[in-house]
Amino acid sequence: AYVGEEPFMNFQKAVDYAKTNGGAVRVCKTVHVESDMSVSDVTIGGYGDFAGAFFSVSDRAKLELSNVTIDGSSESETYAVSLGSSSTLVMTGSKISNNAAGAIYASGATVNISSTDFYNSGQSASSALYFNNSTVELSGVTVQGCSGRISPVFIQDSDVTVNDSRIIGNTSNTGVGIFIENNSDHTVTMKDNTAITENAGAGIYAYSANGHLTLNLEGVTIRDNTATDNRSGGVIAYATIQVISPSISTA
Repeated sequence: AYVGEEPFMNFQKAVDYAKTNGGAVRVCKTVHVESDMSVSDVTIGGYGDFAGAFFSVSDRAKLELSNVTIDGSSESETYAVSLGSSSTLVMTGSKISNNAAGAIYASGATVNISSTDFYNSGQSASSALYFNNSTVELSGVTVQGCSGRISPVFIQDSDVTVNDSRIIGNTSNTGVGIFIENNSDHTVTMKDNTAITENAGAGIYAYSANGHLTLNLEGVTIRDNTATDNRSGGVIAYATIQVISPSISTA
């Protein structure tokens, strides 16, 4: 890693130096998290032609990011943060932007993200946020200007709670803001003033091939999404839906 042109063999020492002396940490290889790691109060970017994951969290390891900005690359080849089976990500007060290959990939993981923004990511990936077989809580999260071949936010076979969050101004190849696909019994809950607006496509598409998918919408605003092919701009669902005090528009 580098801070300016100062080289460091150890990532954590580079972070400590940047926090004391100023400047961003530029990594030239992926940081492999094999036990518990906490990173705070730093900006991280790539050095030279680096195009890999910034963090790869091994099975059963835990990564905590607090007040961390990750500035990705239009040439990125993988998600900024990749989570292995039974790993944990706790992320608060942070931001991931400009990572074409996506921001978060979680498979079999536990994810808790609060007060964090995701911008301009996912253009060459399946999605900006990809959750598979995971337990996820998003609170005070903004996903804006993102994209994906499937959708900006893709939820597959996962239990997810989204509260007080914004999914706004995104695009995708499928024309969906949040794509939920289920093959077993899971629940996705969106509540507490969450807004899904101004996306190029339907707000939510929920589909359950096998098993039982429950989609709970409580106090959610879904409007000003511009669907095509005569589809609704609100919610398209092939699943059980419970709706409480929503504001949903088909436009």
